[in-house]
Amino acid sequence: MNRVDDLIHDIQVHEVVELEEELSSESRKRIEDLVLQRVQAKEGPQRKRKPLKKLYIWGLAAVLTLALGLTVMAAGEREWDIALINFMGLSDANTLQLDSGMVEINQAQTVLCTDYQKVESGEAKEVTMMAVSSVGDKNEVYVRIETDYEMPDGFNEKTDYILPDDFKIGIHPNTGYGAQFTSFVEDNKLGFLFEISNCKDVNKAEIALFMKDLYWYHDLNAKEDEATKPKELLCQGEWQLKWKYHYKSNTKIKRFLNKPFEADGCTYKLTKVEISPISIRLEAYRSNRDRDRAHSDMWLQEIRFTDGRILKVEDAGGSGMYNGMYAHSYIGARELGETIDPKKVESLVIGGKEIKIK
Repeated sequence: MNRVDDLIHDIQVHEVVELEEELSSESRKRIEDLVLQRVQAKEGPQRKRKPLKKLYIWGLAAVLTLALGLTVMAAGEREWDIALINFMGLSDANTLQLDSGMVEINQAQTVLCTDYQKVESGEAKEVTMMAVSSVGDKNEVYVRIETDYEMPDGFNEKTDYILPDDFKIGIHPNTGYGAQFTSFVEDNKLGFLFEISNCKDVNKAEIALFMKDLYWYHDLNAKEDEATKPKELLCQGEWQLKWKYHYKSNTKIKRFLNKPFEADGCTYKLTKVEISPISIRLEAYRSNRDRDRAHSDMWLQEIRFTDGRILKVEDAGGSGMYNGMYAHSYIGARELGETIDPKKVESLVIGGKEIKIK
């Protein structure tokens, strides 16, 4: 696995990306006009990941208009870095350094809530939630939220967890996305980690988080038919956090002139590949005569590197289809299980065909 110290930087100019030319300007414009703009403008619903008991999963959410900024600051290697890395699904936290690649958000709200943790009829308590930091690329971002809410007596991390009863994400502009949300405990305080994935240009998006009422669950790792205690209302309140991203993503973009590959019993034409240290996104289209066919969750089978190493892709991150013809497939750090160096990717095996990237 590789360092991603330079994954995120504060910038005041438009994002700059590496682009390996294979098309003339005229050809590229024609492809974009006919295919890419339609994919970007209106994508189909995202493939949802398999639900887990500690996760909320969303598809599209309402668009909210925001106007807050953020800065990038150096952060030492602390325990919360490891928590975030584990949430990303990376197996060895010590190999991923985030100390100069962390976007520090620091947007908070303090709300006067009704808390039932110690008084059955409820008592007034101020609870603060803060979106502290995040790390991501142009399509995916992982965010850490800290609170000053103390965990209840008797809380067991092996069986219990706390989540909001209602949770919404607003992204502007919104082209569709997937999301996962989970809680963690640190210094006996409640915290949350969430991921926005397969969201085009999230590094330039405005984000809003809405959370309502905290519930205590007791069914973590419980079997489907196993009896558990019912959930308990801990704290009634509503929080809303808003910020705006503007960071450079370390993403390599490669465009193709209708590169064919086979999937779903038909021929697709690959038009674009985006590779960052934590995700890969593919865009393609197929013939109008195939528009009624089902489409698969994943096309990518292998990542081949310049040193000869091969990373096999075992799971899909997400996919979408518009108008039965214009499709994309996406895989993130959780499925990859490691970070990758875009400059060292030699080729991808897509639909059983090796496609050169370098």
